[in-house]
Amino acid sequence: MSYSNRIFIYGPVGLLVLVVVLYSVFWRVQADMLAAKLDSANGGEVIPGVVFAFAEKSITGYPFRLDVVLSGVTFANRGPDGETAWRTEKPAGRARKRSDCHLCHARHRARERGLARRTPRPA
Repeated sequence: MSYSNRIFIYGPVGLLVLVVVLYSVFWRVQADMLAAKLDSANGGEVIPGVVFAFAEKSITGYPFRLDVVLSGVTFANRGPDGETAWRTEKPAGRARKRSDCHLCHARHRARERGLARRTPRPA
């Protein structure tokens, strides 16, 4: 086998490995950014007067999404009547890689094609 024939065998395999490694690094960076956002929100006010806290977090879902499982989650409201708290053991959340507003785009395309009602019908 000559050198020129080997490049056609190893080139696509090497390119595929490179793409997988780059995507894995991208996913890890996104997961770390999500973890940093959660850490900064832990123990702080998410809206005025409501404190969000959790004990542990787990980020999984490689390769297509980011799944977050928090344990020991507490939402506490400090009001004039005292503190009220809502606690749950393991809520789960999911963040997908595609656009957050993919339904908005689908509605817009349907509206452009005339498939969706533009205004509500009078009763």
